[in-house]
Amino acid sequence: MYPPPPLPPPPPPPPRTHSRIILILKLLIIVFLFAALVVLVTDTGTVELAYNTGFISIRIHFMDMYTYRYLLGVCVTGMVYTLLQIVFSFYNIRTGNRLSPTFDFYGDKVLSYMLATGAAAGFGATSDMQSAFQGAISNNFFKRGYAASALVFIGFIYAAFLSIFSSYALPPKNV
Repeated sequence: MYPPPPLPPPPPPPPRTHSRIILILKLLIIVFLFAALVVLVTDTGTVELAYNTGFISIRIHFMDMYTYRYLLGVCVTGMVYTLLQIVFSFYNIRTGNRLSPTFDFYGDKVLSYMLATGAAAGFGATSDMQSAFQGAISNNFFKRGYAASALVFIGFIYAAFLSIFSSYALPPKNV
């Protein structure tokens, strides 16, 4: 009998620079999501309504808008997931072992889609509210809504790049 053929060598681990780039992208995502969270939480405004007897001023907060609540949830969920992934990245850099490339791949996809929908919802709702309440609410309220949405969108761009990098770490399929 012939001896069995030798097994192919395992794939080489990704280079450390690849792991560091992934860590930097994750850190950038969390920085932009935290900045968006701060801008969103401090978003308040005053609605001035005219009646026959005078004006009524009503203070509004970001929590009064359902879309901004969704944007807040996206920021918090994205930050929690990214913090978990940062811990995994430190482990990967330290030991050279990835815990679960498949989890990273699908988690990064879900994160990027969440950030994209949050940013789009924030931009759309802010635009609609600005046209509906033209002159009734101070412009700073809308500017902060646009700023928070823009920061989440920048986080989405980094998450999309991260998703591309995580796809390279997937093991090859046996055909």
